Amino acid sequence: MKYAVIGPQGGVNRITNTQPTAVAENATVREITDEQAALIEAGRAAKVFYVFDGDGLVTQAERRARIVAARPKPVPREVPLWAFRAALADAGLLASAQTVVAAVNSTDLTAFFEYGNFVERASPSLAQLAAQLTQTSAQVDALFIAAAAKKL
Repeated sequence: MKYAVIGPQGGVNRITNTQPTAVAENATVREITDEQAALIEAGRAAKVFYVFDGDGLVTQAERRARIVAARPKPVPREVPLWAFRAALADAGLLASAQTVVAAVNSTDLTAFFEYGNFVERASPSLAQLAAQLTQTSAQVDALFIAAAAKKL
């Protein structure tokens, strides 16, 4: 059994064989296994640094990747109409959207849905379509994010 002195950001500052009696104000001490200690030491030699987070011992690179992956994706201001229609199809909403467009007596909405090049997130026509499809703002945002990810 060994002890790791952990800094305020979760990084392992040092490893000792005995429990430290004094550490820096923002540091903590954590009991670790010999295997964890060996992994941390081997990582240091290879310039791979370990941290403790909610899931235990992980590399700084793994922690950084998790943080980046957890960030919300930005909602694009506009997407190509073909991609938006494909996102609607993926969500099982394309047929409903086509039905709404056909049923609503709006030349603007019909022109937008049939002949537009791009869909703007702030478009009144999009808001009208979303309302008819009972889609929340968050659901429309998700459609835009999905549409933006589509590539030909």
